[in-house]
Amino acid sequence: MAEGNIVKQYDNPDPCVSILIIDDEDRVLLGLRGNSEIKPGKWCLPCGYIEGTETIEEAAKREVMEETGIEIEPVSIVNVTSNHFPAERYYGKEEAERLGKKWYTSLVVVILAMPAGPDTRAGDDIVDTGWFDLDDLPDMAFQADLHIIGQYRKYGWDFGVPFEKTTVEFFEEE
Repeated sequence: MAEGNIVKQYDNPDPCVSILIIDDEDRVLLGLRGNSEIKPGKWCLPCGYIEGTETIEEAAKREVMEETGIEIEPVSIVNVTSNHFPAERYYGKEEAERLGKKWYTSLVVVILAMPAGPDTRAGDDIVDTGWFDLDDLPDMAFQADLHIIGQYRKYGWDFGVPFEKTTVEFFEEE
């Protein structure tokens, strides 16, 4: 934001989505993180960045398609959370030092969704996918994912605020 000739630089979190996909057998779809990712070799909910003018619903559908090869039907927004990682783990040591960053932060909108089909394939930064029983999860990458899955166990499909009550998109003109 410019004030006179001074430009302020804000260190804002990156906007992301994470998607809790539950099938009709009450299993969760997870992806195994690749070697170039934070926490490689561990499992997580499909997730990624919201791009440009995407809505959170569009970002969720795109990320799930890229990482698992399936279409989804978003049901509700179940959480909004922040993740904080040491910048060195995210950017690499040299880039973190060059940027002067100690932390990488993301703001994550978590979405509950139903799959449109059972057949998955790994893609993008995910090297494997699998449907897991909610009570028999593999080694998970993120505590936030375990929390979200635990909340789903508690509330089921009543978890969150349905999309039809939340999704509004504005393109403001001067």
